[in-house]
Order: sequence, then C-alpha cells, then structure tokens
Amino acid sequence: TPATKLRREYTIGKVDDWSLADARDEAAKLRLAIKREGADPVQERQKVNQNPFKTLNDLYADYYELRKREIASHHKEKSLYEREVSWRIGKVELEKIRPVDISEILRDVATGYDDNKPRPTLSNDLMRLLRNLFDHGIKLDVTRFNPASPFRPRDAGGEEKAANYPMNEDEVTEFFTKLRVIPAQFSRENYLACALLIATCTRKMELLAAPWSEFDLENRIWYLPEERTKKRRAIDIPLAEPAVEWLNELKVRSCGSEWVFPAR
Repeated sequence: TPATKLRREYTIGKVDDWSLADARDEAAKLRLAIKREGADPVQERQKVNQNPFKTLNDLYADYYELRKREIASHHKEKSLYEREVSWRIGKVELEKIRPVDISEILRDVATGYDDNKPRPTLSNDLMRLLRNLFDHGIKLDVTRFNPASPFRPRDAGGEEKAANYPMNEDEVTEFFTKLRVIPAQFSRENYLACALLIATCTRKMELLAAPWSEFDLENRIWYLPEERTKKRRAIDIPLAEPAVEWLNELKVRSCGSEWVFPAR
C-alpha cells in the first residue's frame, strides 16, 4: 500500500478454478481498477464477506421492515413479492441479478404464464417494487447497481389510466335496487358494506378490517387510527343515522366477534 509501502496479497481463487490466461486477464482488470479508480480489492472482498444481505430475499426482509412503517398495505406488497419474485430470484446473490432477470418476471406477469391470466397492472406494481428494493440496497451499500432502474411502464404492463368514473345518483339507486333482488348471490353483509363505503367515503379495507373498538355508535363517530390509513393520519368520521342503524345490524350479525366484518 502507498501509506505503509508493504506488499499486500490478494487471491482470486483456487488454481484448479482458473486457467493461466483467465488468471492473467483477471489480474489485469484488478490492476486497472486500482490505477484508475483507486480501488482496493482486499477491502471490497472484506465488505462483501461482512455484508449481511447475501441474496435478494435477505435484502427484501430488511426493506419490508421499512415498508411496514411507511404504508398500511405493506402485507399486499409482501404477498406480491413472494408470489412473483421470491421463488424465481429470491435466493440469487444480489450482484448476480441482471436486468434480463427483471425483464422476464415483468413480461410473464404482464402477458400471463402457466394458469395465470395477464396482469399488466401487477406487472407495473412489480416494476416499482423492484426498483425501490434495489435502491434500498444501494443506500445500504450492499449492491452497486439497480438492475430494475432501466424499466418503465412500457416495459411492464403499459401506461395506466386512472379509473375515475364516479356514479351519479340514478346509478347508485339502480345499483342497490338490483342488489336487493339477489340476496342469495349478494349477502346482506356485503350489501351493508357497500352502503357504508358510500356513507363514510373510506377505502375498502379500512372498513372491512375495522374492529368494533374503533366505533362510538352512541356519539355517532368512527375513530379510524393512523396506522390503518394510507396517509398515516387519524380520521374521525361522523356517522349519519342510517349508517348507525346499519352498524347496529352488523353488530348482531357479527355474533360477538371483535370485527365488524368477521371472516366467513
């Protein structure tokens, strides 16, 4: 080293694993990196050996802990990763994952594979998930590049258009009128859930995952805590008289469960 002027040794591998020509090429690359970039192969190897994140699954486990604090729908993101990524490249070392590996996953999900139908929206979700995951690895200095960074919606599921088609009053009336004549196909609990979604203007899982402890029916208020909202902000939702009546009916139908809509 320049500071101590002592000779340092770096072993590239076992003799049986390298031909003489390949060993000379590898040594030339290392010398060039040291000369041009001031790289230290010994330190780089020590960093790799000390890195607790060897595989993509290792990195995702750390990333998931971060996402649990950031978004309420972290469990959905985890399920998507496990269904489409983990079994494919989850056990692959981080530095061995290439853009072509990402491309294959995105294409399969977008166009369909095996018994799975095409899911272009999920392909876009995966693209964003993988890009953020590898960015997390770069921040932790456990990987040098992001193999998902070159991809855009056109490489996955295509550009998405916002599905914002609000129902007018006549359509809402027609919707509930038709539901009332098919109780065998659309249960009373599901009917009341649709009515409450409109009455409270909340997201689907904010309502369906709600425990009774969040409701003060006497004072007609639903206290939605911050950990169950997408924006991580607590909301006090006033309840109209019909909404209170529907909730009282659901309380009877829940048969003593702690949940407004118990699993059934």
